[in-house]
Amino acid sequence: MKLAFSFSAFSVSNAFQSVDWNDGDAVADTGNPCGSFIQFDKPEDFGAGGYSLSNATCSITYKMESTIEHIKHAFIGGGAFIESPSTRGLNEFSVFGYPGITSDSFDMVIFWDEAMAKMDKFGNETCGTGNDFALQCTGFETADPLSNDLDGHFMETVNDFRKTAGSVLDFQVIGPKAHELVTVAFLDSDGNRWPCYDFKAVSGIAPYSGCHPSGGANNTQIDCGTKSQFTLLSDDYFVSTLMGFSCTMNDDSFPDLWMSQISRQSIL
Repeated sequence: MKLAFSFSAFSVSNAFQSVDWNDGDAVADTGNPCGSFIQFDKPEDFGAGGYSLSNATCSITYKMESTIEHIKHAFIGGGAFIESPSTRGLNEFSVFGYPGITSDSFDMVIFWDEAMAKMDKFGNETCGTGNDFALQCTGFETADPLSNDLDGHFMETVNDFRKTAGSVLDFQVIGPKAHELVTVAFLDSDGNRWPCYDFKAVSGIAPYSGCHPSGGANNTQIDCGTKSQFTLLSDDYFVSTLMGFSCTMNDDSFPDLWMSQISRQSIL
């Protein structure tokens, strides 16, 4: 997945592809904050271990710090998966790949939290730069997020926070297996519960708590109403590497997949 955005004022880094832009507005405009675009696409970007995103877990650092507090939205391309919040720290950004699904390189789009500067106006003084990002990668032989039987991990498929009510968001999760209870808990970037409306899932996923079948016996759609947390049952027909489902936005609020969480429990 490539992320496409338009930029105004920008600077380009020679280390790896990086572009920064200011909001260009003196008044608060939460729809178009300042941001950065970074593309990690060279072997040296992933460290000396000869890794790529498809065979490693990579912590995204800023000025060599793993905790990045002044990011409002972070979007990752390339079919990358977000490491579960249960195994990484607050405000830490860690991604990993899966062979055959994830590309070797990835794009990252950052929108900075300008509200930290001024209450009534945006202030570019809290805008960061893509030049200060780096990766710290570890091979799966040392740290494999999929070895944990309690978590699921979102693929970064939600890549534009400016969508509006009625938009359908598609999600892909790696980790769940057949005969498990899978709990989905959505949060927005402020830590508030995000309501998933008109939930629909692939074959092999049945409602367990908070949802019910939306049609007849042969209908694979599930209705979860407008809920931020619900539990699903993966049955004998769930044989996919990825668990796919969709939600319709009920208002203009937006899920943050870095803060949202998938948890699993075997029922065998």
